[in-house]
Amino acid sequence: MIKNISWNMLARLASVLLGLPETILVAHLLGPQGQGIYRLALLIPALIGLIINLGLNIANVYYVGQDARNARVAVANSLWSGLIVGTLAALAYLPFADLIHKRFLAEAPVPYEMIGIILLPVTQINYSLATIFTGLKQLKPPSIWVICTAFMTLAGAVVVGLWHLGVAGMVILYAVVVPISTAGVYLWLLQRRNLLTLRGDFNHWRRSIRYGIRGTAANLFQFLNFRLDSLIVAAYRSAQEVGLYSLAVLLTEFLWMIGNSVATILFPTTAGQTEAQANQLTARACRWVVWITLAEAILLAAIAWWVVPFIFGQNFAPSVIPLWLLLPGTVALIIPNVLNAYMAGRGRPQIGALSAGISLVATIALDLLLIPRFGIAGAAVASSISYTLTALVVASIFRRTTGLSWSDVLIVNADDWRYMLDLVMRGRRYLARRAFGLRSQP
Repeated sequence: MIKNISWNMLARLASVLLGLPETILVAHLLGPQGQGIYRLALLIPALIGLIINLGLNIANVYYVGQDARNARVAVANSLWSGLIVGTLAALAYLPFADLIHKRFLAEAPVPYEMIGIILLPVTQINYSLATIFTGLKQLKPPSIWVICTAFMTLAGAVVVGLWHLGVAGMVILYAVVVPISTAGVYLWLLQRRNLLTLRGDFNHWRRSIRYGIRGTAANLFQFLNFRLDSLIVAAYRSAQEVGLYSLAVLLTEFLWMIGNSVATILFPTTAGQTEAQANQLTARACRWVVWITLAEAILLAAIAWWVVPFIFGQNFAPSVIPLWLLLPGTVALIIPNVLNAYMAGRGRPQIGALSAGISLVATIALDLLLIPRFGIAGAAVASSISYTLTALVVASIFRRTTGLSWSDVLIVNADDWRYMLDLVMRGRRYLARRAFGLRSQP
């Protein structure tokens, strides 16, 4: 587990280190309004893609994590499902395209969002294939590709700037170049492992959908909790405010790097453990992740007031207040991010859907109440409240399910420090062996 978390964290760290200069570059190239249009153009296809996935990605992790022999049929089902469902969704969107564009992207000169809509089959295939590696607990190859993608998008943003391609160039980079290249790499990796096949199994697909549909509601609700406020800001305010708010959201989401890495591997790991093992592992992971995220949030809050305008430009100075208001909820939400992975791994993905659904109701009510009056500051307050509500619901269910106390879930203890020290020592020995092996090579 530690090795897989390390690779996943390395990939996320590279995404942060390379994504941050890209975010800075895009902010300067597009400005608040251009960034708002760009984010909305990617958001609409992403939302539709999540709806039509039907939970196949969740089922792939669950069934492949239980038995690696399910991987070949999962690959075939992912390919066919992505191609057929993605194409039908793109065709179904066309009658509503003009209405959606005028409502949310009226300031855009052309319907940039249609680029992502057309490529829905490709993004659906990528979304499902990536989770097969997670189920196999083989995160090294896709993690390396994530690092390569981070380099590619940074280089692409430089090209967009040099050629003055603007919003159109950035949308093409993210909606065309990245998905197509990712699909090619995933297919190549699967072929090398003798997992690439087109021979699917409809009964397995139907069983996967029955399982996954319980969890996909959680993903959809959570996505709406994260991004619905941007759509409401676009509807009631302007693309410029969406651009300002999106920067605050991006910066706070960097704090989830460690927690999301833990959750990614926790799902397939707990699926194969005894209940007692899964309970203790998840509680320890949650404790550490909460305190690490809290420390990161305090640091970001302390430096944001001068870092944001200094690095991103004075035009983005209004992003600081919503960033501060988002931080309490950002720390709180790391709890369900970890605990929902446990619930899904133990065959109860509906818990995530329940908690996210409750939070979504609060998000919609608070967004409609606060955004028209207070703009992006109101959006940030609404998000923090709904994130905290989600954390309370999921942590309470986890406690009742496992019999653990609040301190077991949230407070780091002496055993945790000994466990962490042991991990550090093991990591040092591993690196020393690797270094000695490299020096021994002719």
